[in-house]
Order: sequence, then C-alpha cells, then structure tokens
Amino acid sequence: MNCSLNVFIRKKHNEASHSDRFSVSPSLQIYARWQRWPPLGYTMSKNFADNQRILIDDPLYTQYDLSGVESDGIRLTFRGGSVDAYCPRCKCLSVFRVQAPSSYGFSTNEPEKITSYGLIAVHAKCVRQNHEGLRDKCEHDLHVLFHRSGDQLVKIGLYPAKADMDFGLLDDAYKELPADLRTELGTAIGLSSHGVGIGAFVYLRRILEKLVHDAYEVSLAAGEVEQLDYQNSRMSEKIRLLAGRLPSRLVQSANLYGVLSKGIHELSEEECREHFPLVRQAIHLILSQRHEDREYEKIVGRLQHEMSSRGDR
Repeated sequence: MNCSLNVFIRKKHNEASHSDRFSVSPSLQIYARWQRWPPLGYTMSKNFADNQRILIDDPLYTQYDLSGVESDGIRLTFRGGSVDAYCPRCKCLSVFRVQAPSSYGFSTNEPEKITSYGLIAVHAKCVRQNHEGLRDKCEHDLHVLFHRSGDQLVKIGLYPAKADMDFGLLDDAYKELPADLRTELGTAIGLSSHGVGIGAFVYLRRILEKLVHDAYEVSLAAGEVEQLDYQNSRMSEKIRLLAGRLPSRLVQSANLYGVLSKGIHELSEEECREHFPLVRQAIHLILSQRHEDREYEKIVGRLQHEMSSRGDR
C-alpha cells in the first residue's frame, strides 16, 4: 500500500510540474515530506518514555528509537493514559484522555494490537466538564499520527496543530508585546512546532533581547546603570545589572541565559530546541510583570479617583 501511494505521489508531482492546475492535497504533501526524511535536516532521536512529551510537546517529524522498548511500554503510550493540552473548545489548558482502541475501528479480536509497520493513530478526548451542563463533557478530539517501521517511529501528524495549541495558551501578558514582536513570536512558535530549532530560537532571542534593552533604556534614563557597563556585559550580566527593572525570578536564574551570549553559528539545532522553552519562559516573566504593574496602576488610579470624588462631596 505504501509503495502504491509513493508511486501516486510521484506521478502527481510530475503532473504538477507540467501544469499549474493541479495541486497535491495537504495530507499527501505531509506523507511525501516524511518519505524524504531525514535529509531535510531537522529530525531528532529521543528515548521513548514520556507520553506528554511524545504526544504533545515534541514537534512533528521527531524520530524515536524503539529498540529495547517493551511492547507494554508502547501500548501504555498509545492506548491509555492522559495528556495536558490546550482545548480550542474550552479555550484553556485541559486534560485529554487517550481513548480505547475501538475508537479506531479495530476489530474486537485484536483490541490491543499495535502495528510494527505502518501508521499508528492515537485518539484522545477532552474530559473537561462542559460549563453548559454538569453531566456533559467537552470531548473535543485530539489526534496524533505516527509512522512505524520496526524499531523506528516518526511523528507525522497532530490535530489540533501544535502551533494553534501553543498560541491558545498565550495569556493577556503577551498582549503587552508591540505588533512587530507579536509577529516574530508567532513565527517563532510556528517554526518550533515543526522542529526548526535555530530559526525559532533566533526570533525568540530577538524578542527577549528587545525586552531587556527596553529595561536598560528605562534604567539608563533613571541613572541606575552606566552605558559602558551594559554594553560590555554578557547577557547574564546585563540581566543582573537590570535587577531593579526585571522580574526577580529572571534575575535569580540569570546564569541560565548565558546561551544568549553565544553566536547563532555556535548553537546546534538540538541546543536551540532545548533552550527554546527557557527563553520563552523568560519573555513571559518580563511580560507578566509589566502586565501586573500596569493592572496595578489602573487599580490604584481608579481608587484614587473614587477617593477624590468622595472627598469633593
């Protein structure tokens, strides 16, 4: 079946090269892209253990080595348990429970069978109670698709898309970003969701550097820091210099951000993927503090206005 599908894709690709009227469907494009893997370059090999990471956190086209993994371990990941993910229907982080194999249309005489060659589909449903009725559950679908060839496993599909789920988790703090930085954040999340480590890291690093520089300009204007001291410092040192203008949790873990002082040419794809969540957390800490400060100022302003209004009476 896979062979015939490959022939079909090649045939349609040749037709497309001679005609602008034909376009291969997205599902076939995804399959064709996987067939060219790994030469595209951003694959990674991981141990098969954590179902949260495998089903949700890892980007598409992540490769897993199943050699030495017991069949029970594979079954536990694909046929049971639950994961945390953003639910588009509930519009918040929720729990998705992996459904029984019958959800995939398997016959009752092989309910636990997981193929060693071919596609493996994982289906989960949101178990959050629907606010419209205590007895009703959301049951929004989550689908993850893998291709297995013996001991080699590749993640090739996820619905809802990882980028959509990542965007859904962005809270009000991210609204503090200017429009151009929100665009760069979106680009970073999109690249990261497809396993592009260096490209995603570059955009995220630009955002963090801009936020730190904004804090520096405020501190410089207030006479709290010297320009030469700041310019001659590494990123971890800059964070410490701006301790009064940056979140305390960010300052306390400044050493973790030494990776930002490295040139992009010094970082590998794996390093960038590994540090992406860390830099994103730093951005969130800064934005959250800015958001809380502005909300606090609004509350204080309203209270002062109410107090002055009462005093005038």
